[in-house]
Amino acid sequence: MKNLFILISFLLIVNIADAQYRGRYQGYVTAGVGGGAIISHMDIVENNIHPGAAFYFNFHSSYTFMAGLEVQSGLINAGKDKYNRQSKNQFIATFLKANVKLFPDADFIQTILPNLYLGSGVGFIKNNVTDVLPDVSETSDPALAVGWRPTYSGTDVLIPFNAGIIINFKNGYRRDSNVSLNLNYQNNKSITDWLDGYSSIVGGGNLAKDSYSFVSLGLHYRLGR
Repeated sequence: MKNLFILISFLLIVNIADAQYRGRYQGYVTAGVGGGAIISHMDIVENNIHPGAAFYFNFHSSYTFMAGLEVQSGLINAGKDKYNRQSKNQFIATFLKANVKLFPDADFIQTILPNLYLGSGVGFIKNNVTDVLPDVSETSDPALAVGWRPTYSGTDVLIPFNAGIIINFKNGYRRDSNVSLNLNYQNNKSITDWLDGYSSIVGGGNLAKDSYSFVSLGLHYRLGR
């Protein structure tokens, strides 16, 4: 959490300094939808891939800074491993994020470098974990029962870290139009370990907290222009 606070503070300082340097800037709002691939990083088996969807609402307050709301929905599918453990999590996650452009004044490859960004924030995931197998309540192996739940529907905190690029379409006057694409990679780290129904690996211990990645392509529209 300390590193998150430092990052958010840095983004706010960049935004204030940029506004002071450039003078008056007409902020604007974009809304969009997108889709992509959800990649699981769990205790059981990693890198299971399933489709996901997202909705976006962003405020661009300066040349370098944008902040907004994002909602993700999809399936986290964990398993099977050598112990036949597996689970499914049909989730909905909501994020508040802040992003800063890395090279807003770049002249080289003008359509790419000025629109590269990094960001972070905070999120909440509503879990719906089902099909947690095998049913260890019916097994005599105590190792399988470590940190097992048959279902889980709790809400957990996520810390997102993302990187992406905004691709603007041009209008007939060679200016940016109201429509843009956003290619984004986001890793969402849970502060708990129940996204897959297991809190530890077989035999005890834990490699890492659960997380998942979302590689997405979004279509955004600038409002009120």
